[in-house]
Amino acid sequence: MGRLLKYRTLIYLALLNILCLQAAHSSDFKSPEIFILGDSQLQFGSGPAFQDFFSNIHKHCGSYRYFNEATQSLKNAPTGVLGVGSTSLNSWTGRDDASKKRICTDNPKWVLNASTFGTLKYTDKNFLEIGQKEPFNFCKQDRSAFEMMFDNKYYDPKLFVMFFLGNSSKRWAASVDNAREDVIQAMQQIPAGMPCVFMTTAPPYHQRMIEKRYNGQNNLRKAFQYVGSRCSFVSGLTPETINVNVANDSNFKFNKKTGKVKDPFHPNANAAKTFLKLKRENICRAVLEQFKIKRGHDRSHTFPKG
Repeated sequence: MGRLLKYRTLIYLALLNILCLQAAHSSDFKSPEIFILGDSQLQFGSGPAFQDFFSNIHKHCGSYRYFNEATQSLKNAPTGVLGVGSTSLNSWTGRDDASKKRICTDNPKWVLNASTFGTLKYTDKNFLEIGQKEPFNFCKQDRSAFEMMFDNKYYDPKLFVMFFLGNSSKRWAASVDNAREDVIQAMQQIPAGMPCVFMTTAPPYHQRMIEKRYNGQNNLRKAFQYVGSRCSFVSGLTPETINVNVANDSNFKFNKKTGKVKDPFHPNANAAKTFLKLKRENICRAVLEQFKIKRGHDRSHTFPKG
């Protein structure tokens, strides 16, 4: 009798957990069909430019052969942008509290940890707190933010774009194994069959910041290639983009009183537009690669759960 009661209790708890997961996402929220997720560069200057570029993807990429035909499903697709400060890829794939801190814990200094644009903008304010409430309910014990995000097709974009680098540049520059670990975790958690593009962020103002980010980007690119990632990779740090941003006062928030750049990490809105113009061909090719019917490797390939 005691054993039967134990089994019934376990079954009840399992069903309760399933119902709780369903309830967590039981809103009228509709996933953006093009979803751009990134760090504070999207928050402080780049978000509107990315929203405009990807919501008008056919305008920017339609001249490429087969693009319009291959990406018909993106025509007039609702586009949403989410930028969360001080985050990187492992912030979204990690299951421990430390990894998810910037997403799931209230920021004691700034209070509000994110900015949204496009179909994800539900407030007139520039900043909001995400993680615990709809439509950004990404936090649950022992589950990663990505696992919550894609659970039961809560977020189910036709194109998923990631935009990260700076906050993990030290980790990725130190070892290609670190980069490989983060990429493998991401590929385990991003649904198979979901077209995805990973793009590294734009160069900062100071030349001294470039080397670490450049090395981190190179190791990350190698990691994507090594694991046979389903996502297309776009390098944001190139000689052209570095030349445009480094030591260019007009591309960053400038303090006229001190005569110095106020924020050397986040290119402003005009700089973001220039950045996307310089990267247009690479972005268009990456998106087209994701939507080609015949590809060099099988999109259904998945990694072991872990």
